[in-house]
Amino acid sequence: MSAENNNIKRRKIDGSASTDACCLTDLPKEALIHVTTFLAAPSRALFAASLDGSSNITGDNDWEVLDFGDIEKGLAQRLSDDDISAVLKYIDAVHNVKKLKLTNCTNLTGVGLGPLRGSIIIQQIDLSLVGKHQIAEIDPEPPISCEAVLPILNSIISQDRCVLKHLQFPYKWQRAEEQQQFVTFITRYNQMLRSRVDVSCLKCNENLPRHGQQWIYTNGRQNYTCYGCLKNYCDECEDDDDGDVLLLPCCQECGRMYCQQCERMNCCAINDYECRKYFCVDCVEAKECAVCTSSACKQCVVSKDKGIECFGGCGRYLCRDCLDYNMDLSHWRRDCECCGKSFCPDCESERRGRIEGVVVPCRGCVQLGHPVLAKEIKQLKSEVKDLKEQIEKMKIEQE
Repeated sequence: MSAENNNIKRRKIDGSASTDACCLTDLPKEALIHVTTFLAAPSRALFAASLDGSSNITGDNDWEVLDFGDIEKGLAQRLSDDDISAVLKYIDAVHNVKKLKLTNCTNLTGVGLGPLRGSIIIQQIDLSLVGKHQIAEIDPEPPISCEAVLPILNSIISQDRCVLKHLQFPYKWQRAEEQQQFVTFITRYNQMLRSRVDVSCLKCNENLPRHGQQWIYTNGRQNYTCYGCLKNYCDECEDDDDGDVLLLPCCQECGRMYCQQCERMNCCAINDYECRKYFCVDCVEAKECAVCTSSACKQCVVSKDKGIECFGGCGRYLCRDCLDYNMDLSHWRRDCECCGKSFCPDCESERRGRIEGVVVPCRGCVQLGHPVLAKEIKQLKSEVKDLKEQIEKMKIEQE
């Protein structure tokens, strides 16, 4: 037995062992198909394309939605144009893909989208390269270029049976050096959308776009179309279930337009003192007024002219309308006598209750003053010690 082990070790060292290594392509097709069932759609396509794409190991998959945000961000960031092209060819994207989202694919120039040329089935292309609830500006800027992508998009919108409904562009294309080509394409894209005379708001039935307006401007944001469901609404219709809230608002953080059925949004806030901007719930932290339940974004919360937030730790917020017009709430606000920060009655009572009958500053002021107080206490202790020594000395002298 030991001799056999020695022979194995010797073969490993001198390289005399068999070089017939097993390749993935040598595995049974059924085993490979089983492996792909554990992968997200982009991963399945990447895996199959890496095996030369000669055999269908992904089964009869539904490729209508291809979102690279479904794979690890690090992997998506490493994908090249050749990788994307291989995937699109393998799944026959020109005949199968209806929604394409290049989330986190920041290594592309755009030439890899070539297999989509002339598609008459694709409805949405997101070239922003960022995921849901992420700011569109990327640093450093990605290499994706108008020169590479716009000819492909032109080949799509020039088709008589084009069904493209929504485009989301890279933030960098708003720069001056990209404008000329981009503006030319935007003009053609608007003309294509305007040729669809039967497009109207699903609520009020008004024809879209409104008179004198465009489907899309050079800021890259498409109007009247929900990013999620691709349904069309005008920019004035309000949600029946939530009065005074637009049916299709645009998030000021991620720059996408969502209907209220696809994404919950907060308006900051429903009164004259707030900024009245819309934000996705998952994009910007909002505070809800403890009385009227209207929302305010963080930027407005920190401004004392637009309401007050309790600094006692409970997180309560009171909007300016409730402070100004509800006299019953005059007792709600308590300010620290040192720093002026506001506290609700509960936190104020807890703060003052620690020393009965004494005005106690807030915790932040106490923390700021602690080093000074500690130094003064140390000095006082030293003085008391000196006084005691002097008293003892006087007693001895009197005796």
